[in-house]
Amino acid sequence: MELKTLLKSTLVLTGIMTTGAVFATTTIANADDDKYSSAIQAKTQSDLTFIKSDTPTPPRPPGPQPNPAPNPTPNPNRGELLLSYAPNLKFGTQVKTDTTFFAKADIDSNGIEFLPFIGVQDNRGSERKGWKLTAKLDSPFQSTKDSKKQLAGAVVTFSNLFFDDEAGAPKAASGDITLSTQAVDLATADTTNGVGPWSLGLGSKLEEGVVDYTVDKDGKTTPVKGKVTQGVTLSIPSTSVKDSDTYTTTITYDLISDPTA
Repeated sequence: MELKTLLKSTLVLTGIMTTGAVFATTTIANADDDKYSSAIQAKTQSDLTFIKSDTPTPPRPPGPQPNPAPNPTPNPNRGELLLSYAPNLKFGTQVKTDTTFFAKADIDSNGIEFLPFIGVQDNRGSERKGWKLTAKLDSPFQSTKDSKKQLAGAVVTFSNLFFDDEAGAPKAASGDITLSTQAVDLATADTTNGVGPWSLGLGSKLEEGVVDYTVDKDGKTTPVKGKVTQGVTLSIPSTSVKDSDTYTTTITYDLISDPTA
């Protein structure tokens, strides 16, 4: 609405100036004369106007870009402070005897794989006082057949979080970050950094790993190799009871404005 109003006003103004060109000639000439203080000096004006920017810049993973570049689907909501992208974390189809699993590569609608990441965008003005990105596990992993059945002792851990090493980058949390039902910090920005679009990589890179197992008609299991990130780990004790079922949970990411204000 603001942009349409601005364009409409500009067109009206142009029509008035064209119609009144004869009357405005002297004024324009005098304005130009003010630029010149002498035969050898001129002082000119430059200006720039910004409008509100609340649509997401297309989110991209940090680090080296795949070729072709991925096209993750951004947050459809608008805001000058925006959590522009968050991944679903998939751990595949696995055998019960394993205890440690890595998240699979994220994938866009065109089938292009990329490092899971969280996108943040801050286009606020001088009133901004930074932001904080947090994450929490909303519940234990629960059976899709019976929500009362849980993966006892299952733990999700983030590690090797990073932003591209560029001027003005926010600060990623260091070390291992274990998710729980209490929110934990993943990244922070103050008044001097974190302006514009930034992507927090979940792990340093994609690596080859076991993403699934297949089972033939005789019950033989075969590992399927693919791309994983070791920056997202699901650990389950060997003593935890596991049904032949899919277990799910949700992770809530919150982008908090001006956390120190």
